[in-house]
Amino acid sequence: MGQLIGRASFFVPGPPAEIGQASSSLMKFVAENAVGSIFDLGGGKGAYSMELKKAGFDVTLGEIDPIALKSAKDHGLTAVDTTETSLDQLQGGFDTVLLLEVLEHVEDFDAFLAKAFACARKRLLLTVPCNDDFEELFQLGLSYNHIAVTDHVNHFTSYTLFAALEKLGCKFQIEKGDFLFKHAFLSLVIQKIRSSLLGWFVSWALRAYYRIGNPPRLFPSRFFVVVWKDPS
Repeated sequence: MGQLIGRASFFVPGPPAEIGQASSSLMKFVAENAVGSIFDLGGGKGAYSMELKKAGFDVTLGEIDPIALKSAKDHGLTAVDTTETSLDQLQGGFDTVLLLEVLEHVEDFDAFLAKAFACARKRLLLTVPCNDDFEELFQLGLSYNHIAVTDHVNHFTSYTLFAALEKLGCKFQIEKGDFLFKHAFLSLVIQKIRSSLLGWFVSWALRAYYRIGNPPRLFPSRFFVVVWKDPS
């Protein structure tokens, strides 16, 4: 796992998702794996908590940012300020704990992960950006967009994520998703040959193929993790 060393002036923090902007792939992951009461830790303004509440889940949001907390509460969500109520006080308080796109923002992620997991009675659901194919993308003149986000201080690979999860001492499952290949490759082709008539035809044909065909899925951009404390 790398850490962001140089931060150019055009790099900016990644804003939290607004209400109504929840990722469909993250929501599908949570809906398929969450059980019982949910603690959406680091839940920002409540984009995911709101969708879970609509789906009938008993959900509590945990956050340190006062602006995000106010937004969540203004939308009728149950929210806990984790600067006032420590995670130690919430141990075993929820069936499922969510860490959706959170660990990449946390300096001491090992300690934070352990405390978050302690809040769960049954399982923890975790997503972080995937950096397994950084070198391959770099060779194509491409990169993950999250590399340049200034508040992403950790960059996980399969190896480093596995090592962090092993410390919890429980069964876990890591899957990769949100594949980038077709968009990344198409962008590269267009960039290289768009100035020619042949390039126009090739890029048009590729666009059509990506819409109606089944192109290979390479370059996953996200890890989806389930950690079980109680297998039930």
